Amino acid sequence: MKIKFTLVCLLMIILCSACRAGVDPAPLPTEGRVEAEYSEPTWGEPKSYAANLTPGAQKALEQFPGASEYHIQLEIPETLTLPFTGQLEVRYTNQETVPLEEIIFRLFANYNGGAIIVTDVEVDQTPAVTSLETSDTTLAVQLPEPLEAGEAVTVSMGFSMSVPTEFGGNYGLLSYIDEILVLDLFYPMIPAYDEFGWYRQYPSSAGDLTYNDIAFYQVQVSAPENLVLVASGSEVARQTSDGRQQVSFAAGPVRDFFLAGSSQFTLLSAEVGGVTLNSYALPGNARHQQYVLDHLQSGLVVFEDLFGAYPYTEFDVVSSPMQALGIEYPGIVGIFKDLYLEDNEKYGSFTTTLLETVVIHELAHQWFYGVVGNNQQALPWVDEAVTQYSVYLYGNQVWGEENAEGLIEDWQRRMASLEDSEQPLGMAVDEYGRDYSGIIYGRGPYFFYQLGMEIGEDVLIAGLADYYQSNMWGIGTTDSIQDSLEGACECDLTVYFEEWVYP
Repeated sequence: MKIKFTLVCLLMIILCSACRAGVDPAPLPTEGRVEAEYSEPTWGEPKSYAANLTPGAQKALEQFPGASEYHIQLEIPETLTLPFTGQLEVRYTNQETVPLEEIIFRLFANYNGGAIIVTDVEVDQTPAVTSLETSDTTLAVQLPEPLEAGEAVTVSMGFSMSVPTEFGGNYGLLSYIDEILVLDLFYPMIPAYDEFGWYRQYPSSAGDLTYNDIAFYQVQVSAPENLVLVASGSEVARQTSDGRQQVSFAAGPVRDFFLAGSSQFTLLSAEVGGVTLNSYALPGNARHQQYVLDHLQSGLVVFEDLFGAYPYTEFDVVSSPMQALGIEYPGIVGIFKDLYLEDNEKYGSFTTTLLETVVIHELAHQWFYGVVGNNQQALPWVDEAVTQYSVYLYGNQVWGEENAEGLIEDWQRRMASLEDSEQPLGMAVDEYGRDYSGIIYGRGPYFFYQLGMEIGEDVLIAGLADYYQSNMWGIGTTDSIQDSLEGACECDLTVYFEEWVYP
């Protein structure tokens, strides 16, 4: 999610945020840390990912034997402005019903203001024929022979990537700015394959980029020792030598892998129901860093009660430079670093209110986008409108119904600013033009609010919970949302969806 608020919209959000005294962040652990052995990754070992999943979610390790498995080695240079180098090896299984003659990799660094060059591509250790497409954001790897359904191949490649030091495409999410490194979609990744074939289109300038099936990741990072690394998944091994650190992360099932780092990060942590919550920020931002941690604890309890269990043992929030307010990844989110400033000239006294709503929105994405995925370019409403409405549900429980009504007024104001506020929700990002934000973040949650008025909010929540639990680790669509809501209300919502959603 890349969501932007105006000060006028903020005035419509009337909340009561508790004011706490500043809390000094705990120092990051250095001395006495046990360094696990840094070893070569292995294929198909469920225990490699067990540390990343709660006991209730570990059954997922046996459910997806055909999910792609990535092994990535990344070398971060001492000077973070120099090109990074890496090696990628992925075992891919054809889970479609037709033979595949190629495997597609998306190179989003070439869209995000950086540059990625891929070399030495091999399929099962044999050099492969490749081609760049879609303005170098797609790499097509030709297979030596068609890959039949159920068959697997191993694709390997080297890559070199430059990271921009000023904001580039897609809201500047890939960058090294203000001593914070954020590696958004930095590696070649295999997108989803659906009834239309491979997802290979050139992305719109608005909205999120990925459309991925779940996968498993073992990522080994070599970096300067003073760089505090934060990533999707869990840290499973570490060793240091001669001013360098080698850290291994394991993540899965997840839709992509994110990595951030800074020598300046401080850490505050808490635990809720076996889930460790980590809040990373820069020095001097302790008060708002604590706010983030407080809101995470409240939000996790609320959303688990509403929708179902959060599957991972860890959730990280990282203060990040970006041209948006927040962005979600599996098990980790970035929050615009200026929201951590106590004396914020742009947002003033509304900074803490805005910080809370952004954090809760991004947390909700762990259920809708993370666990239940979707095509974020073709059907952005499927995750964004649900998470925007989820903030309202959170507000009802934490702020009280009267204060949460400010969010409804914000949605109405967004729609009132549009030339056509009744555009259907179920369109692609690039079909909305400038109305994208108003429709998806205004009309989208208002759709759910109005539906709750018709069928009952408790029934609507039951339908969203069924949508989450019935589509865990799969791909959500408009139809699957409608099916779950109709199951909950035991009614036909076709007319309602035709009015609001279907083009």
